[in-house]
Amino acid sequence: VRPQEVALPIRIEFSGPLVAPRTAVVRAKAAGTLVSLSVAEGSRVRAGQPLGAIDLSDLQTRVTDRSAAVDAAQAAFTEADRQHQANISLAAQKFISPTALQSSQARLDAASANLRSAQAQLATTRIGMREANLVAPISGVVAKRNVVPGEKLSLEQPILSIVDLGELELAGAVGRSEERRV
Repeated sequence: VRPQEVALPIRIEFSGPLVAPRTAVVRAKAAGTLVSLSVAEGSRVRAGQPLGAIDLSDLQTRVTDRSAAVDAAQAAFTEADRQHQANISLAAQKFISPTALQSSQARLDAASANLRSAQAQLATTRIGMREANLVAPISGVVAKRNVVPGEKLSLEQPILSIVDLGELELAGAVGRSEERRV
């Protein structure tokens, strides 16, 4: 028998916890009272699945207020536009000065800016309302519930953690002497 050179497998023994690299923490995107939480620890959830509900009456009131502000800004813009169109006609007939026409244009521009601002504030509030829905960001298992229904939630307060157990990693420490052998 002729001797052969072969590589021997290196075996390093160590221990450590199994961790899931895909973990998500569901946080409150709006302050309010937690009305319901429909999942328990250990429950399987799908991405996009509703998890519970927060009482968003304060946020809904803000949406109503911002909607009314848009209506008021729209009315002011319509009036400024109507007045400016009339002033254009009067300026063409030399009944008002060019300075008065410029002032009319400035009022129209200001009303237009106020309308855009009110619309942006309403859109931002509606986005906040939509984001305040409690839905699962990933599919997995509920690892921990941090709150119970009836509890007051603050902005960004953790509600629950979801872990995807489809892939796990072993996290452990290897000694320096073992590290050089690899």
